Amino acid sequence: MSDVLDIIKKIGEKETDIQEFISPIFFNEFVTTKIYGIIYKFKISQNVPGWYKIKPTDKFKAKTIRKAKLQEIESYLKCLKKIRLTLVMKKNNIYLAIPEKSNNLGFSIEQMLPIYLFDDTVMDFDKVICRYDGLSLWYHQIDQSNDFSKPTYLREQLLKSNNPENLKFSGLTIEEKIAYTLKLSIDKNFVINRKKEKLKQDVEYAGGKFIKFIEKNDYFIVTYDVDGQIYESTVNKNEHHSVITAGICLSGKDNKYDLKSLITVMREGQNERKIYRL
Repeated sequence: MSDVLDIIKKIGEKETDIQEFISPIFFNEFVTTKIYGIIYKFKISQNVPGWYKIKPTDKFKAKTIRKAKLQEIESYLKCLKKIRLTLVMKKNNIYLAIPEKSNNLGFSIEQMLPIYLFDDTVMDFDKVICRYDGLSLWYHQIDQSNDFSKPTYLREQLLKSNNPENLKFSGLTIEEKIAYTLKLSIDKNFVINRKKEKLKQDVEYAGGKFIKFIEKNDYFIVTYDVDGQIYESTVNKNEHHSVITAGICLSGKDNKYDLKSLITVMREGQNERKIYRL
């Protein structure tokens, strides 16, 4: 019984000893610290991402005093478990990355993990060292043991949209290949969606209804609806999507129109019963 009372007494003494501590903040409302094996949780008003020195104001609340120094951040991170990851892409204020296959934290290489408070100098496909606190991954440093020519090569191939099976660089890891494949797929989908959105805007500008598009090397084939009538037109890939073939007879004047103005012509032709299909 006396041992239990001694422990309770020591815990009480340690609570009064809670002074300042270092903590990362990433839009969170609470910060935690560990004293005498016990986790203490404090509500914090500061939620701007960064590393801070924090001081409790009572048993439930704390405030930031200043930004943490590099040595303080380093000491904090070294207390956490280490893991290596390959960066894939930035998304808002986080970096998504593929964990090393041999990690001992149970993470699968089939999932992208969010990394917080990363260095602004890191780039896609860099291999980095992060620290895991049981909930979040905090950026620590670039992995100096990695061959820096590999991420450079992958970034160059990405600009060319080179298929993953065509990558030729000795020593590429499975994590780097997965990271490249994911980023290429995401980028391609983004570009396709951007093209689709622009074509859709042009069609809908004059009240048409976009249905689909097919991309060829030098042009788009666009299918759309104008007041219940379905049309298919071929347009250039330039900014205004100038018409190559309208899909109706325009007496050889197709190239005088762009996709926006063509919809108006279609509607007027329908209303005046002057539409002749090609």
